[in-house]
Amino acid sequence: MIAAASLAVLMIAGAPVPVVAVQDATAQGVAFEPADIFAIPPAVRAPTDDETAQIERLVGEAETARDAERFDEAIQKAGELVAIAEATYGPHHPVTASSRNIIGQILYVRGDIDGAGAVFQQGLEDRRAALGDAHPDVAESLNNLASVASRQGRLDVSMARIQQAVQVWIAAYGEDHPDVLEGLKNLGWSHYDQGQYAQAEAAFRRADAVAGRLFGPDDPRRATAQTALGNTLSSLGRFDEAEAAYRAAVAAYVRPGAAPTTAAGLALNGLGNIRGLKGDHLEAADLFRQTTEIMGAVLGADHAFVGASLTHAGESLFRAGQAQRAEPLLRRGLEIREARNGVEHSETQLTRLRLAEVLLAQDRPLEAESLSRRAVAGLQTALGADHLETTRARQVWAQALGANGQTQAALDQAKQALTALESRPADDPYVLDARGRLAVLMRRSGDAGTALTVLGETPEAAEQRLGARHPASLSYRSERAEILADMNQGAAAWRELGQGALAGDPRASGLLDSGARATAMRRASRLKVRAAWIAAAD
Repeated sequence: MIAAASLAVLMIAGAPVPVVAVQDATAQGVAFEPADIFAIPPAVRAPTDDETAQIERLVGEAETARDAERFDEAIQKAGELVAIAEATYGPHHPVTASSRNIIGQILYVRGDIDGAGAVFQQGLEDRRAALGDAHPDVAESLNNLASVASRQGRLDVSMARIQQAVQVWIAAYGEDHPDVLEGLKNLGWSHYDQGQYAQAEAAFRRADAVAGRLFGPDDPRRATAQTALGNTLSSLGRFDEAEAAYRAAVAAYVRPGAAPTTAAGLALNGLGNIRGLKGDHLEAADLFRQTTEIMGAVLGADHAFVGASLTHAGESLFRAGQAQRAEPLLRRGLEIREARNGVEHSETQLTRLRLAEVLLAQDRPLEAESLSRRAVAGLQTALGADHLETTRARQVWAQALGANGQTQAALDQAKQALTALESRPADDPYVLDARGRLAVLMRRSGDAGTALTVLGETPEAAEQRLGARHPASLSYRSERAEILADMNQGAAAWRELGQGALAGDPRASGLLDSGARATAMRRASRLKVRAAWIAAAD
């Protein structure tokens, strides 16, 4: 089974697959009795007893090596298996297709998406011809092709294939089966990739329940569902719940003496993401460093997952105020993602966007505008104009436009980003961020009054949702003080700077423990001087 990956919104191998009639049988609770593929007559000759024993041994050895991520060994064993299967059962027999399937899975994990897709497509055709549409092996081929389609950015195709696969598996096995578990997780990722987070959460929770019934609450095999659930809860802005899910997954995978695995890397990556969203950027950068080391050790230094973790590490260093350290990581991440995912892939665009932010921080707005404009166009094509990632990219583009003096264009993009988030709760961190960014642009355009209205109660909402010490909360407070100062309301600006975590000695309150917080406190200190002068002039 191939599990869709949370570090990459993934890619296709053919035309959309029609939904088969098994839907009706599933709805009626009819269970299928899967055909035994070994009972189908060989196309060449019956294998000898010795060959049958070799097939059984090689299947076990290849799958064991694959599951342990000893990929060279797994490829060797699967190759021997395919040779025997072709010589006896024939090149298009379902036994041969199952043997080749192991090779396709390894090609997929190693990043050869086109090679994996070709293997899976041939397997689907061979299995369907021999077994019909409603066999679990056909569902496996559909599931694998769904993962390939996701990696290629063909999200509608991926969704159609994984829905069909889950229907077949449930009809054949009932819900409590390992194949159904993996299918439900992949269904969740299909919803997630299309920004359908409520549906994704439902699928992941359903998968988690299946895993709990199959393996027990503390089994590591349940942890992949926890990682997936964490990603979705994070996108929904429910950060505390997301962190709990990620920590459960990390505890299952990252133990003393445990070998590095991609699942461990994905769990660490998710935890790093949530720590960054909570403002602990240096902690996040270290978690992403661990992710990079694990993914590199398991998959190789040029794998797409390594490009993803380098992107996240670079972003975390940037958020911590270390833009110069972040830039080479992001450039390397972009190089890997362009080579592995494709130049215009949505994941590549996200790395391009992070690099644009770093260049903005280094006062290189022309380069940043070009990169962010390209990222917005690519994400809009791949994910849609109102997708969360497209919206966040639009905010960066607006910032770059503003830095280049294109004020009206910047305001237009920032307003469009905020409008796209209207369906989310008012205290959603992504909504608060969009309001804060738009307010900054409006203040800098000279419209302080409107900026104050747009910012509204964002500082209070952020303190309630994220905590008073979060860098965003500090930033929103400072922004409102600066708007008031621009309106010559020095006393009001001074009072603002005495609210929340801005009050008191920053050293005593531990507010200089991160680059982002320290930057916010330096800004507040400068504003206090300005506010005092304005108040004195009154």
